[in-house]
Amino acid sequence: MTNSEVKGHFPALHDFRKKNKVAFRYPAGESYLDLMIRLKPVLLELEATPKCILVVAHQAVLRTLLSYFGGPPVEEAVQTECPHRTVWCCSFDRSGCPRLATISLPHTETADVDTSG
Repeated sequence: MTNSEVKGHFPALHDFRKKNKVAFRYPAGESYLDLMIRLKPVLLELEATPKCILVVAHQAVLRTLLSYFGGPPVEEAVQTECPHRTVWCCSFDRSGCPRLATISLPHTETADVDTSG
């Protein structure tokens, strides 16, 4: 369901989520706090690797990654927009502090893709 569908069908649930988006957990879902725990081994591995890595993920995962690698604290990151066609590049300075650069890719027309099978 989209946020607007949740708001229309379950307004109390939507209001509760707005009050504490970091700790809120949809029924049978996970919160940002849960996600941070689940991603911790991956984050440590990403931080330690000398290779370039491309991560393609949903907004919640991207927001958590951005927060970990020098972005705003997770309490603020949950409000961060993650626009389509955007790449974030994390590099580290000499003291090991992460630096984030944002690259916005141009919108291009794509050919229709047959996904029927």
